[in-house]
Amino acid sequence: MTKYRQPVRVAIVGAGGIANGSHMPAVQAQDGEATVVAVVDVDRGRATDFAARWNIPAAYDDVEQMLKEQRPDLAILCTPPVAHAEAITTCLDAGVWVWCEKPPTLSLAEYDAVAAHEREGGPYASYVFQHRFGSGARALREQIRTGGLGAPLVGVCHTLWYRDDAYFEVPWRGKWETEGGGPSMGHGIHQMDLMLSLMGEWTEVRAAMGTLARDVETEDVSMAMVRFANGAMVSMVNSLLSRVRPATCVSTSPRRRSSCPTSTATTTPTGRGPRHPTGPRPPPRSWERRSTTRPVRTPRSCACCCGRCAPGNAPRSVATTAAESWASSPPCTSRRRPDAPSHRTC
Repeated sequence: MTKYRQPVRVAIVGAGGIANGSHMPAVQAQDGEATVVAVVDVDRGRATDFAARWNIPAAYDDVEQMLKEQRPDLAILCTPPVAHAEAITTCLDAGVWVWCEKPPTLSLAEYDAVAAHEREGGPYASYVFQHRFGSGARALREQIRTGGLGAPLVGVCHTLWYRDDAYFEVPWRGKWETEGGGPSMGHGIHQMDLMLSLMGEWTEVRAAMGTLARDVETEDVSMAMVRFANGAMVSMVNSLLSRVRPATCVSTSPRRRSSCPTSTATTTPTGRGPRHPTGPRPPPRSWERRSTTRPVRTPRSCACCCGRCAPGNAPRSVATTAAESWASSPPCTSRRRPDAPSHRTC
């Protein structure tokens, strides 16, 4: 970080979870090069509590008043998405630089309007897309640039997360007017940004979305095929319905006994598939009884004898269907399909 004669004066706008859990610890980790001089929240009581918790000298419920009285160098915006555009432009017009949480705005029109308030030489608004700056991302980007791994041809960008109904009880979540979108806008946006930083400009998008399980206005699942200017193709999936659970599988080949590779199984709690870990686990199948010596987690894709050993044995794209099949199918009793090569055992 650039060394300043005086610490950078920081204002926190929005005193919620992301400010408490991420931004304040990050500012305090700057070895005195940044100091928080004020916090703003529409709930004055919450702003006051936040200020007391973090030893911040001033608390406000109005951004303009705070800017006029405190004159910070940088505003960190941690508000719900619906408040981003107005807060950004207010800070820029006051000559204050902005560091804003994702998503930047609710629409491209809002984003263009924000850009119109930036001026040559600053202040500018920047946004929280930290994944592209991780050490792994930087190393991979350099490998792609130099051709060390060859030309990128195929990519997978899957954000398979789980949020229950209670998550959406927060008033602004799951609504077009206040959140701007579902997992595409608020969750997978980080991974999609990372993919774009690696693969470059996109030229074509074919996408679909649906509201499958949550009582929300926005989507809870989206899928896309993206073609990039370099010819690469990427599969993108964003889901808030994908619960990840471990399972076990072991090879029982008559020639040798070895464990399957490690991965996880993705299922959705529809009431039709296995309920572990939130409910009773189904009775052990025969493949579990044979695996007492070396239990491991299920493979991402398994060429087993029956194809119904566990939901994790299916590719992630069909894991839910496999889970339902597994729950309703009789135990596997065969060691190997008669027509399968000898190395394809379960």
